[in-house]
Amino acid sequence: MKTSMRITKLMLLGSLLGVQLFNNAQAAAPVVNLVRPTNGASFGTRSSILLRANASVSDGTLSSIDFFAGTNLLKRTWSTLTNGFFEFRWSNAPAGMHQLHAEAEDNVGDRGVSASVQITVTNSPPPNSLPLVSLIQPPNASVFWVGTPILLRANASDSDGTLTNIEFFANANLVGSISGTLTNGVYSLMWSNPVPGMYSVRAEAVDDAGGRGASAPVQVAVSEVTNNCQVSITVPPGFSMIANQCNNTNVGGNTLNNLYPGVPAGCKIT
Repeated sequence: MKTSMRITKLMLLGSLLGVQLFNNAQAAAPVVNLVRPTNGASFGTRSSILLRANASVSDGTLSSIDFFAGTNLLKRTWSTLTNGFFEFRWSNAPAGMHQLHAEAEDNVGDRGVSASVQITVTNSPPPNSLPLVSLIQPPNASVFWVGTPILLRANASDSDGTLTNIEFFANANLVGSISGTLTNGVYSLMWSNPVPGMYSVRAEAVDDAGGRGASAPVQVAVSEVTNNCQVSITVPPGFSMIANQCNNTNVGGNTLNNLYPGVPAGCKIT
């Protein structure tokens, strides 16, 4: 009788120990943090809201990542996933306050839940991003003969809409413009018959929301010297002539094709 009771107690103790050991060996739940958007962020109804979560599990693999607004499932990613960052863009979010969180599940069904963040979606449109424009022709410190057409070329783009105008200016004067429903790209305009003088040339781009972006200006000189060999050539300090290369010599017999590449063939510097 005593032997039987002892065996029963040992079996019960072993059973209890086995349960304790099993509980201690249970898999750890995934860890997930919602890192975007930040708490208190505000968006317009036209915004594409980036949700980004960092999820990991220490003793298995991830099987799904879920993004929620309140109790509404916005996006579920199913697969055998590795630890890391997961993203989803929420478009056309309704106006109002939203509680966002992320959940991660591992290969044995354990589930981790992130802390919630609160965002506000309003009916007001998001701030307009101004167009970007850079002037790529002519180069800075260029000198042109009077009567020579000058090529103006700019690269323009708009990240959140379309371009409607590309405008080229010399000092405060509008040289010309290109208008329409324009795509991102390069636009060119020929500036004909500029009068002699010094000019600050720039390009500006306008988008469909009225936003205006301007390029950095370049300095251009238009020389009174014509394509005539019987004149003296004066180059402003820091400027170089732009015209045909030639093998000319000045009065002293020095080769000029590198010194003054803008001198027409057969001309001499006096």
